[in-house]
Amino acid sequence: ITTGTSTGSGSFSTTFTVDSQPWGTTTIIVTCINSGERATSTFTIIPNILVSPVIGTVGSLVTVVGSGFDASTGIRIAFGTTQTITQCTTNRDGTFTIIWTVDTQYYGSKTVKAIQFNDESKLAQKEFKILVHVVEVTPTQGTVGSSIVVNGDGFGNNETIRIIFGVGKTVTTPASSVGTFSVSFVVNTQPYGTKTINVEGTTHHEEDNRKIFFILGNITEVQPQSGPVGIRVTLSGNGFDISEGVRIDFG
Repeated sequence: ITTGTSTGSGSFSTTFTVDSQPWGTTTIIVTCINSGERATSTFTIIPNILVSPVIGTVGSLVTVVGSGFDASTGIRIAFGTTQTITQCTTNRDGTFTIIWTVDTQYYGSKTVKAIQFNDESKLAQKEFKILVHVVEVTPTQGTVGSSIVVNGDGFGNNETIRIIFGVGKTVTTPASSVGTFSVSFVVNTQPYGTKTINVEGTTHHEEDNRKIFFILGNITEVQPQSGPVGIRVTLSGNGFDISEGVRIDFG
């Protein structure tokens, strides 16, 4: 696995990187190339995992690379409150690689554990942080008076969620015990164009959780809706630009 050279006094020092081998005590043998003199020692290989990424939202893909487990044995991955989110079998050298999806859990650090089925004392763990996430805004455009549905996850357990829409509209709703929410509200009177929907929890609002909604112009009233030539008709509308002249075409 490596080589070195002894000094004039017969001593030596070298380093090497432990390669992929199964769990257990492994013998280290140092052999003099010319004389054949040998010395032995031991090193115990223990389980280890690498998790990538270590931060993300519900629905993120996570890769776990493990080593130092028994050869050809079953492994389960525990994640936060989920005892088995996925499972696999190690290779002959005690390694494995597996990809899984973050399930619905509330905001914060969660423990990722790789646990050997036949001996649960053989395990390794790392941390993964779930971030808040605005999953969907439906629809993404509409007129004043339209209904908007906002869905999110990764917030705190039963945390109060505040949705700020453009100017002059704030809606609150509670998150569930697993940090999800779904809320519907009506577009208030605001000018034409792009509006920001900002979603924040009372304690978890450091992440960027903005979505966009586009307000369209709309004719809200035609009065009367029928009549003879020469009658006067009144039109009302909203969702147009501020202080903008409008042209009415008829027929």
